[in-house]
Amino acid sequence: MPQIEEDKTVEEFYWDCVRKMSPAERVRQARRLNVNVWAMVKTQLHEKQPEYDEMALKFAVAKRFYWNEPDILVILNDAEKNISFKNDKEPIPVNDNTLMMDLDRTTEKVMTILETTPYPFAVTGGLAAITYGDPRTTKNIDVIMEIDPREVNVADTFFEKFDNDFFFSLKSCREAIEQQTMFQAVDKETMFKVDFHLSDLVPGSCTRRRNVRILTGRVVPMVTAEDSILSKLVWIKLSSDRSRKDVVAILRVQTNLDNNYLDTTAEKLGVTKFLKELRIIAESYNPNIIL
Repeated sequence: MPQIEEDKTVEEFYWDCVRKMSPAERVRQARRLNVNVWAMVKTQLHEKQPEYDEMALKFAVAKRFYWNEPDILVILNDAEKNISFKNDKEPIPVNDNTLMMDLDRTTEKVMTILETTPYPFAVTGGLAAITYGDPRTTKNIDVIMEIDPREVNVADTFFEKFDNDFFFSLKSCREAIEQQTMFQAVDKETMFKVDFHLSDLVPGSCTRRRNVRILTGRVVPMVTAEDSILSKLVWIKLSSDRSRKDVVAILRVQTNLDNNYLDTTAEKLGVTKFLKELRIIAESYNPNIIL
């Protein structure tokens, strides 16, 4: 086990360790955290509702995680209407396979589908933050896509491609393309959510994407570390507290950032004050600072 150097704090030692991880190792650690958290919730719900069969338990856990997202709850509620649960009062055994929450498994499915379409896309959000920064839990996979708002009929193609493996709202997809907002899907196997963003918070980030190898061995397009930071700064402007931690983590882990691009683009996006503040925090390694 590595030892903490005498001239370093525990905080500095931790970030040294994270910097030494490969992107895949950071994602692997995040997946372990995810599995532990989902399994804990699953166990708690199972104790309260021992009559739930496996599928009913999956829905219950997913609703617990996405309780504050009305659009996702609509998708889950509609899906439940078409599923027959046993509810036979026979307790099911609790094991790690009851809820197969698997970040890279869902990512693999989504990438496989999107690669068959002609539309540019890139992974962003929590998975990018984990890849470039600190391993943490994430409730969903975020993907940005470039689809012309006039191509509303593309929604029918997506429905055909996603309907087998995902709970998916055709109506929401059509509206999102037309209004350039966001549509969502939930993996039927893992109950992991996917957000498809059609409005790019950082103009051109989908074009500047880079190829990153994920745990499955697949190489996927992902926004750059700089664009991940910038999109998080925009979310901070929109009052996202978690984004502050993500920005600090990426600033600490990535030592070869294009700071000229960061500064110039942050000014254009009106987020310069947040970037300056979080740079100071990132450089301080003060564990008493609450983000």
